[in-house]
Amino acid sequence: MAATLGFPVTSVHAESGSVYSCTINRCYSHPVTGEIEDSGGEASYATGQGMVEGAVYASGLMEVTDSGNYYLTIRMSLIDYTSGHSFSVQNVGDSGWSGTGVAVTANGSDSNGTTSDICIQVPSENCIVRVSMYVTPMGRNVTFYLYPSDYSEGNSVGMNPAFVTEDAASAEASEAARQLPTVPWIREVPRKRTEQKVRMRLRRTMKENSE
Repeated sequence: MAATLGFPVTSVHAESGSVYSCTINRCYSHPVTGEIEDSGGEASYATGQGMVEGAVYASGLMEVTDSGNYYLTIRMSLIDYTSGHSFSVQNVGDSGWSGTGVAVTANGSDSNGTTSDICIQVPSENCIVRVSMYVTPMGRNVTFYLYPSDYSEGNSVGMNPAFVTEDAASAEASEAARQLPTVPWIREVPRKRTEQKVRMRLRRTMKENSE
Protein backbone atom coordinates (compact mmCIF):
# COMPACT_ATOMS: atom_id res chain seq x y z
CA MET A 1 0.00 0.00 0.00
CA ALA A 2 1.53 3.29 -1.06
CA ALA A 3 1.60 6.12 1.46
CA THR A 4 1.67 9.73 0.29
CA LEU A 5 3.62 11.72 2.84
CA GLY A 6 3.35 15.37 3.80
CA PHE A 7 -0.45 15.34 4.15
CA PRO A 8 -2.06 16.72 7.35
CA VAL A 9 -1.61 14.56 10.41
CA THR A 10 -4.10 11.69 10.63
CA SER A 11 -6.44 11.62 13.63
CA VAL A 12 -7.17 8.18 15.10
CA HIS A 13 -9.13 6.69 18.01
CA ALA A 14 -7.32 5.81 21.24
CA GLU A 15 -6.99 2.23 22.46
CA SER A 16 -5.66 0.74 25.66
CA GLY A 17 -2.31 -1.01 25.52
CA SER A 18 1.41 -0.45 26.03
CA VAL A 19 4.06 1.75 24.41
CA TYR A 20 7.70 0.77 23.90
CA SER A 21 10.64 2.84 22.67
CA CYS A 22 12.91 0.92 20.31
CA THR A 23 15.90 1.02 18.04
CA ILE A 24 15.20 1.18 14.30
CA ASN A 25 17.80 -0.87 12.45
CA ARG A 26 18.24 0.50 8.94
CA CYS A 27 19.50 -1.90 6.29
CA TYR A 28 20.34 -1.61 2.61
CA SER A 29 20.25 -5.41 2.36
CA HIS A 30 17.62 -7.73 3.82
CA PRO A 31 18.63 -8.27 7.48
CA VAL A 32 18.02 -12.04 7.34
CA THR A 33 18.76 -13.17 3.79
CA GLY A 34 21.28 -10.49 2.82
CA GLU A 35 19.43 -9.92 -0.46
CA ILE A 36 19.77 -6.49 -2.08
CA GLU A 37 16.66 -5.58 -4.06
CA ASP A 38 17.81 -2.09 -4.91
CA SER A 39 19.06 -1.69 -8.46
CA GLY A 40 22.37 -0.31 -7.18
CA GLY A 41 23.31 -3.82 -6.11
CA GLU A 42 26.31 -4.94 -4.06
CA ALA A 43 28.58 -2.39 -5.72
CA SER A 44 26.50 0.42 -4.20
CA TYR A 45 26.27 -1.05 -0.70
CA ALA A 46 28.25 1.67 1.10
CA THR A 47 26.39 4.47 -0.66
CA GLY A 48 23.05 2.75 -0.20
CA GLN A 49 23.59 2.10 3.50
CA GLY A 50 24.55 5.73 4.01
CA MET A 51 21.42 6.87 2.17
CA VAL A 52 19.21 4.63 4.32
CA GLU A 53 20.73 5.93 7.54
CA GLY A 54 20.26 9.50 6.33
CA ALA A 55 16.62 8.90 5.39
CA VAL A 56 15.40 7.17 8.57
CA TYR A 57 16.04 8.04 12.21
CA ALA A 58 17.53 5.39 14.50
CA SER A 59 14.76 5.48 17.14
CA GLY A 60 11.10 4.54 16.92
CA LEU A 61 7.96 3.76 18.89
CA MET A 62 6.07 0.45 19.08
CA GLU A 63 2.47 0.44 20.28
CA VAL A 64 0.89 -2.87 21.33
CA THR A 65 -2.85 -2.62 21.84
CA ASP A 66 -4.89 -4.86 24.11
CA SER A 67 -6.86 -5.90 21.02
CA GLY A 68 -3.67 -7.50 19.65
CA ASN A 69 -2.53 -4.99 17.04
CA TYR A 70 1.00 -3.61 16.59
CA TYR A 71 1.87 -0.14 15.30
CA LEU A 72 5.45 0.98 14.62
CA THR A 73 6.17 4.69 14.24
CA ILE A 74 9.35 5.76 12.45
CA ARG A 75 10.69 9.20 11.56
CA MET A 76 11.78 9.81 7.98
CA SER A 77 13.98 12.65 6.77
CA LEU A 78 14.64 13.88 3.20
CA ILE A 79 10.89 14.15 2.56
CA ASP A 80 11.47 17.13 0.25
CA TYR A 81 13.68 14.97 -1.97
CA THR A 82 11.66 11.75 -2.03
CA SER A 83 8.22 10.64 -3.17
CA GLY A 84 6.09 7.60 -3.94
CA HIS A 85 6.82 5.96 -0.59
CA SER A 86 5.43 2.46 -0.15
CA PHE A 87 5.67 0.03 2.75
CA SER A 88 5.22 -3.73 3.12
CA VAL A 89 5.80 -5.98 6.11
CA GLN A 90 6.68 -9.51 7.14
CA ASN A 91 7.50 -11.43 10.29
CA VAL A 92 11.12 -12.46 10.68
CA GLY A 93 11.41 -15.83 8.95
CA ASP A 94 8.62 -15.23 6.42
CA SER A 95 9.41 -15.35 2.72
CA GLY A 96 6.64 -13.11 1.39
CA TRP A 97 5.52 -9.53 1.98
CA SER A 98 2.12 -8.14 2.93
CA GLY A 99 0.63 -4.73 2.29
CA THR A 100 -0.19 -2.71 5.39
CA GLY A 101 -1.86 0.40 6.77
CA VAL A 102 0.18 3.58 7.16
CA ALA A 103 -0.46 7.15 8.28
CA VAL A 104 1.52 10.33 8.92
CA THR A 105 1.20 11.23 12.60
CA ALA A 106 3.45 14.32 12.71
CA ASN A 107 5.46 16.59 10.44
CA GLY A 108 8.61 18.50 11.36
CA SER A 109 11.99 19.55 10.04
CA ASP A 110 15.71 18.95 10.43
CA SER A 111 18.87 20.11 8.64
CA ASN A 112 17.75 18.21 5.52
CA GLY A 113 14.31 19.83 5.36
CA THR A 114 10.93 18.24 6.09
CA THR A 115 10.53 15.17 8.28
CA SER A 116 7.47 12.95 8.74
CA ASP A 117 6.57 10.54 11.52
CA ILE A 118 4.93 7.52 9.91
CA CYS A 119 2.86 4.94 11.76
CA ILE A 120 2.97 1.50 10.13
CA GLN A 121 0.83 -1.44 11.17
CA VAL A 122 3.13 -4.45 11.59
CA PRO A 123 2.32 -8.14 12.22
CA SER A 124 4.32 -8.49 15.47
CA GLU A 125 7.20 -7.06 17.49
CA ASN A 126 9.52 -9.38 15.54
CA CYS A 127 9.02 -7.87 12.10
CA ILE A 128 10.76 -6.42 9.05
CA VAL A 129 9.52 -3.44 7.04
CA ARG A 130 10.36 -3.07 3.35
CA VAL A 131 10.47 0.53 2.09
CA SER A 132 10.50 1.73 -1.49
CA MET A 133 10.62 5.37 -2.59
CA TYR A 134 11.71 7.59 -5.47
CA VAL A 135 14.78 9.71 -4.72
CA THR A 136 14.78 12.80 -6.91
CA PRO A 137 18.55 13.61 -6.80
CA MET A 138 19.30 9.98 -7.77
CA GLY A 139 16.62 9.91 -10.46
CA ARG A 140 15.39 6.42 -9.50
CA ASN A 141 13.54 4.28 -6.98
CA VAL A 142 15.40 2.80 -4.03
CA THR A 143 14.46 -0.16 -1.81
CA PHE A 144 15.66 -0.87 1.71
CA TYR A 145 14.61 -2.48 5.01
CA LEU A 146 13.95 -1.62 8.65
CA TYR A 147 13.38 -3.67 11.76
CA PRO A 148 12.79 -2.72 15.42
CA SER A 149 14.78 -4.09 18.36
CA ASP A 150 16.02 -3.23 21.88
CA TYR A 151 12.61 -2.46 23.34
CA SER A 152 12.21 -0.43 26.53
CA GLU A 153 8.92 0.36 28.21
CA GLY A 154 7.59 3.89 27.82
CA ASN A 155 7.99 6.67 25.29
CA SER A 156 11.49 8.17 25.43
CA VAL A 157 11.78 9.06 21.73
CA GLY A 158 9.52 12.13 21.56
CA MET A 159 7.12 10.74 18.96
CA ASN A 160 3.34 10.91 19.26
CA PRO A 161 1.62 7.55 19.84
CA ALA A 162 -1.04 7.02 17.18
CA PHE A 163 -3.30 4.79 19.26
CA VAL A 164 -2.18 4.14 22.83
CA THR A 165 -2.51 7.38 24.80
CA GLU A 166 -1.44 7.83 28.41
CA ASP A 167 -5.06 7.81 29.52
CA ALA A 168 -5.88 4.76 27.42
CA ALA A 169 -2.84 2.87 28.71
CA SER A 170 -4.06 3.26 32.30
CA ALA A 171 -7.73 2.53 31.60
CA GLU A 172 -9.59 -0.22 33.42
CA ALA A 173 -9.85 -3.60 31.71
CA SER A 174 -13.57 -3.07 31.23
CA GLU A 175 -12.86 0.02 29.19
CA ALA A 176 -10.24 -1.85 27.16
CA ALA A 177 -12.87 -4.40 26.24
CA ARG A 178 -15.06 -1.81 24.53
CA GLN A 179 -15.54 -2.22 20.79
CA LEU A 180 -13.80 0.76 19.21
CA PRO A 181 -14.52 2.16 15.73
CA THR A 182 -12.29 0.82 12.99
CA VAL A 183 -9.95 3.36 11.39
CA PRO A 184 -10.38 3.14 7.57
CA TRP A 185 -6.69 2.74 6.74
CA ILE A 186 -6.08 -0.02 9.28
CA ARG A 187 -6.28 -3.71 8.34
CA GLU A 188 -7.14 -5.95 11.28
CA VAL A 189 -4.44 -8.57 11.90
CA PRO A 190 -5.53 -11.80 13.63
CA ARG A 191 -3.46 -12.57 16.71
CA LYS A 192 -2.60 -16.09 17.95
CA ARG A 193 -1.13 -15.15 21.32
CA THR A 194 -2.56 -13.08 24.15
CA GLU A 195 -1.47 -9.57 25.00
CA GLN A 196 -0.08 -10.79 28.32
CA LYS A 197 2.24 -13.24 26.53
CA VAL A 198 3.38 -10.48 24.17
CA ARG A 199 4.29 -8.20 27.05
CA MET A 200 6.13 -11.01 28.83
CA ARG A 201 8.11 -11.71 25.65
CA LEU A 202 9.03 -8.04 25.22
CA ARG A 203 10.11 -7.75 28.84
CA ARG A 204 12.18 -10.94 28.50
CA THR A 205 13.87 -9.46 25.42
CA MET A 206 14.62 -6.24 27.29
CA LYS A 207 16.12 -8.20 30.19
CA GLU A 208 18.35 -10.24 27.87
CA ASN A 209 19.59 -7.07 26.15
CA SER A 210 20.51 -5.52 29.50
CA GLU A 211 22.60 -8.49 30.66
